[in-house]
Amino acid sequence: MARAFRGDLPDAVRLCEDVRRVCEDHGERWTRGGALHVLG
Repeated sequence: MARAFRGDLPDAVRLCEDVRRVCEDHGERWTRGGALHVLG
């Protein structure tokens, strides 16, 4: 979220997609939800 607020949207999207993939691999739901929130 901090990267998005700083205006670095491409890096924010890349980071959130990475987080989303790792969370899906490990069954983590709360952090995945945060990443999806930022992507939204």
